[in-house]
Amino acid sequence: MAICVLHNFIRRKSKSYFNRKTVDSENKITHEIRQDGEWRSDTVELSGLEKKKQTTDLKEGKQTREEYLHFFNGNGSVAWQEDMLEKGQA
Repeated sequence: MAICVLHNFIRRKSKSYFNRKTVDSENKITHEIRQDGEWRSDTVELSGLEKKKQTTDLKEGKQTREEYLHFFNGNGSVAWQEDMLEKGQA
């Protein structure tokens, strides 16, 4: 669900996310593809899942996450958050 929301948000806000040529053109009555989209001819190489060497960026990301963790569980906490966690609604 989150991916669909993100996709729709980017479609509305970004002029370069995709255009009509990006996706297939379909006959709405017969559901046959009238024209192939550009995605069919794009070659994208997927990266492997092997463990990669940790970089500075990853360390900075973890540090930022820790800062948010301490803020939202400290000075930035709201009165109702613990109740929601206990009820399993977070």
